[in-house]
Amino acid sequence: MPGTQPTAVVKIEANIQWKMHRDPETHTFTGVCEALHLNAVGDTWKEFQECANEAMELLFVDLFEDGELEQFLRINGWQLLTPLPARGQPEPQFDVPFSLDRTASVEDLVPA
Repeated sequence: MPGTQPTAVVKIEANIQWKMHRDPETHTFTGVCEALHLNAVGDTWKEFQECANEAMELLFVDLFEDGELEQFLRINGWQLLTPLPARGQPEPQFDVPFSLDRTASVEDLVPA
């Protein structure tokens, strides 16, 4: 569209770990990210990945809109690799890599 600015992509250097379990009976994927206090679920691997990515995106957009993102990153020892857009600009998309560990049971997703 004419006059529309492209969406900025903000890259974040972080060590984000998700734990995931696939139920052997239902084949549903369930995951937990303790560092971000998020969870995700999907009937397929693709749905699980989309859910996890969407959960992280929503969190980072919310922190950005509230002006809390930079402090949140500092507290967790993470950093921006690209600058944040100025206030009043369209909300950015966030590029945040994560690792995934498969667990033997669903009980292993959350510590006792």
